[in-house]
Amino acid sequence: MTESEAAPESLQFRLKTVAPAPAEKEVRRLLEEAVQEAKVEARQAEGIEVDVRAEIRGAFGGVGELLAILVFVFKAFAGGVAGAGGKHFYDRYLKPKLERRGLFPSEPAGKAEEKP
Repeated sequence: MTESEAAPESLQFRLKTVAPAPAEKEVRRLLEEAVQEAKVEARQAEGIEVDVRAEIRGAFGGVGELLAILVFVFKAFAGGVAGAGGKHFYDRYLKPKLERRGLFPSEPAGKAEEKP
């Protein structure tokens, strides 16, 4: 079953870094790099087409932790309900890529967002 474009879904999670904590600019770069790599792998492995916007909110105080927010819009999600796609994408594709880059995410909290 293929879903057409669904309502945006967002996940929030905290990212912890290893000491010494990298600069905020480097954390943003690593997050974006992990998101792009995860998108490619999800498309190749399962035919998942998704737009993902990653944001970091709040100041990065050098304590090695910050809040990251991902907003997903699934264009195609074969074999499942698009509403569950964000958590699946996060667990299967994004989380391992973040960890390989020394960014350790918490369990995400999320919800589907209303279309305007």
